[in-house]
Amino acid sequence: MPASSPVIRVPLTHPPFHGQATGNSYNVTLQVSPSAPTPSPIHPCQVDTGSCGIVIPASLLYANGSVGGTLLPGVTRGVAAPPIRYQPSNKEFQGWYYTVAELAIGASLDHPPAFIAQNITVVGIDDPDPGVGMMGVGFGRPTQYGSNVFLSAPGINPSFLLTTDGIWLGYTAATLPNAAAFGFQQLTPTLTGDWNTPAATITVTTPDAALPAFPGNALLDTGVTLMMLGVTQPLTPALLTGSTIEIAWPNTDNTATILSYSFQVTGPATDATMPGQYLVSGDSVMNPKCLIALGAKSPAFVNTGINVIRGADIFFDSAAGCIGFRPTGAT
Repeated sequence: MPASSPVIRVPLTHPPFHGQATGNSYNVTLQVSPSAPTPSPIHPCQVDTGSCGIVIPASLLYANGSVGGTLLPGVTRGVAAPPIRYQPSNKEFQGWYYTVAELAIGASLDHPPAFIAQNITVVGIDDPDPGVGMMGVGFGRPTQYGSNVFLSAPGINPSFLLTTDGIWLGYTAATLPNAAAFGFQQLTPTLTGDWNTPAATITVTTPDAALPAFPGNALLDTGVTLMMLGVTQPLTPALLTGSTIEIAWPNTDNTATILSYSFQVTGPATDATMPGQYLVSGDSVMNPKCLIALGAKSPAFVNTGINVIRGADIFFDSAAGCIGFRPTGAT
């Protein structure tokens, strides 16, 4: 792309679904106070559209990694953050809010970072799991644990494009590559000035009959490979086993489907390491690794997991309040 184009490509430690042993996720590095004489170590984070806010070890925010000692230049500590719990692992962390004057995204010893975000709020965890790092860039989440750093890149449109080849920031619906191939849905605003997760229709077809379609919302969550699903009635093993699940996103006018896929539920997993999960099958590459049935939800709700990007590029524009899908030809 031209050098003058206001678009940033975020360097990844590896793209998802390219055969790496480290898993199917987006992973980006960051560095606290990169202009300081002794900045923080470069730290990897998983890019998570299922949450909002950066969660990192508190040691990255202190000189020499000594928590409770001297903060790095440009870092201030605020109030205690609410407990942070990630699903479906149920891992819970406790920490404090910190404001970081300079945060380098895509940091490396070999090249300049993709950009330096300014005055970013993060959560520093005092006693984390080794190497914990979550870069939450989602929207419409019930709790925001600090800044959405992808929407904080200076001088560009607050947006991101996710593909299996990488992440780009700054496009608009008009400037996207092959923009005509995208279908778009206008999002509804939340009461706090954010955008709600996109509207979707969930259809459950049992071996005997199709249930009425369930209107609801679909969270495209790059933080997990499984699906979490809840509709307005309990999804029991007897109901789910042998059923076909279809997820479909309508366009803005609700006159057409801009993306859809379906899969079959084989039955409850018998592996002791998969409690409460269901096995799935089908031809679509967008199928989740497995399914977890949530309690009854009104409206219906589905967390699709990351696998959707195997069949579609995904675009979110915070300024315009829209989401777009470009099918990649997968069935």
